[in-house]
Amino acid sequence: MLNIAVCDDEAFYREKIKNELRAILEQRGIADYRIDTWTSGEELCNNQEKIEEYQIVFLDINMEKMTGLEAAKIIKSVNQDIYLVFVTAYVDYAVEGYKVEAIRFLLKDMLDGTLTECVDTVLEKMKYHRHKEKFSFVDGEREVLIHKIIYIESNKHKQIFHVQGETEQTFLLSGKLEDTQKRLEEYGFIRIHKSFLVNVKMITDVRNYNVTLKNGKILPVPREKFRQVKLQYFEMMGEI
Repeated sequence: MLNIAVCDDEAFYREKIKNELRAILEQRGIADYRIDTWTSGEELCNNQEKIEEYQIVFLDINMEKMTGLEAAKIIKSVNQDIYLVFVTAYVDYAVEGYKVEAIRFLLKDMLDGTLTECVDTVLEKMKYHRHKEKFSFVDGEREVLIHKIIYIESNKHKQIFHVQGETEQTFLLSGKLEDTQKRLEEYGFIRIHKSFLVNVKMITDVRNYNVTLKNGKILPVPREKFRQVKLQYFEMMGEI
């Protein structure tokens, strides 16, 4: 089931977004969905078991007491894989929104023209999130969720897959990193170094000839490759 939350302290926009989402999903042939509405950021954030169930949250930024940006930080701490869409009357929050990986900013007076594209984009990304690849690791064949791969390291003719989970896991794969790169490039993996292939969604910062990952790991980028890596990162994050 597709579980969606709409959080806005204005009843008009809560109902407008909910009704338009219903129409869009039904046009896409999606019948198995639930749309919950919340009247404040506090109300939503006090129901963390619900947050764990949601795939998409539409958040008004300019709510009283707890803003949408404040709520987004709590939501992301509970459910890292959730897609955040900010709905606002203003355009001044892009930088803060990117810190919590908002996938879109929708202006309230332009919802009729932007909500459909936003939903289609999120649904397409969710296919990516569910995608699995089968690898013949040293300890046996295993399916891995692509979006859970943090980075892959080449070391002494072996590839070390660092995979996100309750605790970070590592798996060994024989073969060349070049072959894995060709296999994973379409899913947003960047070759930042001859020894490192990185999932762009796991990067939190690119500076000083290094990339910083969500797990706190800092990986080097050669000086001659840094500009190219930085451009690739911003291009791909723009698409995401």
